[in-house]
This record gives sequence, structure tokens and C-alpha cells, in this order.
Amino acid sequence: MKLGWLLQNPHLWTHMKVRYSVNNLPTSSALLKHYPKFPHHQHNMKTLQQLIKEKKLGYVNSDVTDENFPFVERKVGEYKLFHFDRFISSEDAIAEMEKEGYLPANAHELLLWKDWNEKDFVVALGSVAEVDGHRGVPYLSRSGSMRFLDLIWFVGDWSPGYRFLAVRNSQTHESVISNSVD
Repeated sequence: MKLGWLLQNPHLWTHMKVRYSVNNLPTSSALLKHYPKFPHHQHNMKTLQQLIKEKKLGYVNSDVTDENFPFVERKVGEYKLFHFDRFISSEDAIAEMEKEGYLPANAHELLLWKDWNEKDFVVALGSVAEVDGHRGVPYLSRSGSMRFLDLIWFVGDWSPGYRFLAVRNSQTHESVISNSVD
């Protein structure tokens, strides 16, 4: 069975030896050999629906499901909120995060994150799903007293008001530590 896992992780496309397209999605087992697995904490095993319920959101896009945004097993460590304060594409935002040793957060990490100020639009570029023919990414927002988890298109430029959640890339961080010890 083919999954939308690759669409959820577009920043990995350039690192793979085999090129895939929307019409040529690999199986999940084929993709997992390209993606590092990290030990996970018990709270990471919750479904999106459980995490959404805990966040007590007023509106949740019905396409934010575990089927569209499957759980990716990786170590959740240090979070960082990136604010580029300029127009920027998704690909450039991801490249900027990677320069600093971070990976874009996925949907599960966005909902696990405890430091949202409930004012900013915070996007998780590490989760991309094809919905109604468009590549959508989840984001948190608020309007009045209503808190939202919605989808927005991955393509195009983001305005300066958006923020992007990222998590420390454990492999990069560990290699930096080991290099400094030598």
C-alpha cells in the first residue's frame, strides 16, 4: 500500500537516491530506509485525534487525520520557532532551518509543542499531505477566542507574519557534539 509519507516530508526528497513524484509514491517500508529512526517518548505514540482533543481547539480541519499525516518515529527534543520576517518559500524556510541544525516540525510535533502563544500563525512544514489536489501543511492560529488547526498550501511564498516550528536534528546535534569532543 502506498502512503502519502513522502508528501509529508518534502525536505527529504533531495537526500534520496531514488527520485519519486506524486504519481510514483514508494511504499512506507521503502521510504523508511531513507529516514532516520530515533527512539520516541511514550507521549509521541498518541494519535493526532488524541493530541487534538488535548489541545482543546475550537476548529480542526477534517483532513488533519492520522491517515493524511502518519506518525513519524523520531526523537522529539529541542523546539525552535523560526520567524524570517520576510517573504520566503517553504523550500527556503526548510533550508534555513537545516543550516541551523533543525528539521521542520511535523503535525504531531506541532500538537505536542507546549509554548504556542496562541497569537502567532505557526506552521509545521514537516507534514505535507495532498488534499483535494493541493499539498497542504498544518498550522495553528487563533481568531478571537477560537483556536484553529487548519491546512494551508505548501507552495508559494509565506508572508513575513508566519512562524515555522522546527525540532533539533538529533543526528546533526550529536555529530556536532562528538566533533567538539575529539
